[in-house]
Amino acid sequence: MSVGRLYWNALAGQWRGGLVLLACSVLEGLPAFFSGRLVELAVNSGFAAGKPGAGLGWLGVFGLAALAGAVGSRLVWRQLGKVVEPLRDALVTAVVRGVLHDPAPPRSGPDAR
Repeated sequence: MSVGRLYWNALAGQWRGGLVLLACSVLEGLPAFFSGRLVELAVNSGFAAGKPGAGLGWLGVFGLAALAGAVGSRLVWRQLGKVVEPLRDALVTAVVRGVLHDPAPPRSGPDAR
């Protein structure tokens, strides 16, 4: 079995976990995606326009986005383990099975020639 096929077979059973991981990654990326626009709104529509309350409001929205990103980051690492560990187990199983059950190479000589 090729390595590519091994990966696809192992990941095929993890499609739900992959979708959850994708959703968590989107949540994690919210601050990076909206930060420039939110700071611009805080400065232009708030502080520069003489409305410090509006500026603080936009910075508060940015703070909420940063908090959502932190939660998303925590969820990404938790979900990543759930997706990667079965893949790792499948790879280790295939390697060990290939070494133990392959009768072709001689086992009495050195590994490298």
